[in-house]
Amino acid sequence: MGVALGVLGVRTCFRLTFGEVFREQSGRDHRKLHRYAMEAEPVRLAIEHYQATHGHPPAELTDLPKPHPFPDDGRSFTTPDGKTWFYSSYTGAHSEYSLYLKLNWDGFLIFRSPFGKGWQYDPGNGDPAWLIDPGR
Repeated sequence: MGVALGVLGVRTCFRLTFGEVFREQSGRDHRKLHRYAMEAEPVRLAIEHYQATHGHPPAELTDLPKPHPFPDDGRSFTTPDGKTWFYSSYTGAHSEYSLYLKLNWDGFLIFRSPFGKGWQYDPGNGDPAWLIDPGR
């Protein structure tokens, strides 16, 4: 009993310190990451619309039409459940942007445009990023 509680305590401490760990093989993890991504999907769609209209992504999120819950910095927004998403854009030979949510010590959920094929989880540890598949 004491060993089981000790292991549980270490796992809880690890999760609180380093964040959740997501596995590509886990259908549950795919579905959870998909739910997170869908929280930011309205913002991604607004960015896509802005890009289609203006020929480039917005320099800052504050350039998007209201109403959106953007703080003054224009580079991040917080969803109602308290997750802070970050935005970056580049306009050059290729106009591109990314939306990402830091999930643990190194890992993050990201949408990259124009080269992304959808929402991806990047473990940030040198392993390749993997595409989120809510149907798993």
